[in-house]
Amino acid sequence: GEAGSGKSHLLGDIAFERQKLNLPSFLLLGQHFKNSRNVEGNILELLGLNCSYEELLQSANSIGEQIGSRFLILIDALNEGAGAALWKDEIEGFVHQISQYPYIALVMSVRTTYFNSLLPKTLRENKRQITIKNHEGFKGNEYKALHLFCKHSGLKQPNFPILSPEFSNPLFLMLICEGVKNSPNKSFPQGFQGISKTFKYYVDSLHERLVKKRETYAIRSDLIREAINKFSQKCFDNDDWVLKLNEAVTLFEKEFPNFKYLLNDLIQESVFIRNIRNNYKTDEDEEIVYFAYERFGDFFTAGKLLDKYNSKKEVKKAFEENAEFGNLVQDGVVFYRENRGILEAFAVLLPERFNLELFEVYTWQFEKEKEEGFGNTASWISQYVIEGLKWRSIESVDVEKLRKWLNGKYSDISYDDYLVTITE
Repeated sequence: GEAGSGKSHLLGDIAFERQKLNLPSFLLLGQHFKNSRNVEGNILELLGLNCSYEELLQSANSIGEQIGSRFLILIDALNEGAGAALWKDEIEGFVHQISQYPYIALVMSVRTTYFNSLLPKTLRENKRQITIKNHEGFKGNEYKALHLFCKHSGLKQPNFPILSPEFSNPLFLMLICEGVKNSPNKSFPQGFQGISKTFKYYVDSLHERLVKKRETYAIRSDLIREAINKFSQKCFDNDDWVLKLNEAVTLFEKEFPNFKYLLNDLIQESVFIRNIRNNYKTDEDEEIVYFAYERFGDFFTAGKLLDKYNSKKEVKKAFEENAEFGNLVQDGVVFYRENRGILEAFAVLLPERFNLELFEVYTWQFEKEKEEGFGNTASWISQYVIEGLKWRSIESVDVEKLRKWLNGKYSDISYDDYLVTITE
């Protein structure tokens, strides 16, 4: 499943419910697995056991047989911690070994983007031993989920069709409801255009909530927004989507010396996530901090980057080849996670702030690929523009400009795809 779809909550809830029913299970987090040990060694260490791995499985199987219910082993987020470096070569044997015990069941979760790299093709196609399910969050239950979220937040449920896949993401839904709750009329914009304003409302509501927690935050009305912007800028400067915990602490100590609990408060409010990952270069665990909801972080990062420009001319110059943002689309890096999120946000913010489309500032890249006869960067840019339409304010959509582009020589987007998007 995708990030924020609720995989970890699902496994945690399963373990919790089984505990209430006195059913045996243990839940391990992928972030705690280390590269310096094999999978079996990691499991024994995390459980604090001195027995052999074989003895563990035999005992678990025996317990399951005695109570007439399988012993459940849950491992969440294989992509975290040691990730592919550990699991890729071991997971098939690991699954096969456990399958020899009829009273043991194994459940593992992995983020969709890591699925193919972590699970060998032979295992993915092994329908006899494993069952693969895609956790789609609230997909198929968006209206019911939105109803519950709105009821909890005291909001009127929107009367427009929920077509955006983002509404099936629990983390997104929580953030959006918080934002709408703090908007002037406390209602969802028609079609949900104008994500920038909604994010603004969310930050405003977050500030109010934190002021109730610590009165000192009331001194600076822009404190939370500034903290998010500083964090975003630092991530971009590091060419990464995370900061090491010590980097984040140092950043907040330097920029906000009078608010010593600010970073921790933002983590507790689920703006940031504090996590552990294994550094593949040093094989050491390191604590990291990153945005809980990627799109939220991408928008603030892109917004902060555009703040220093005051005119169309200045912005277009920054997107020229080899300029600050020109490098975001060169040599195939357009689909790198760090660049993709920023470009998707630019596709929304450029027309809203400067009446410029992403395809306008990257015209040189379209021409370059046309001349060279190969490359798919232009195709990615086109997709970002179309996908961004559903998030933009209605006022920023120049239908005539988009029509000319769709019918022009540089667009590979079909008119049908365009119609589907604007219908959303």
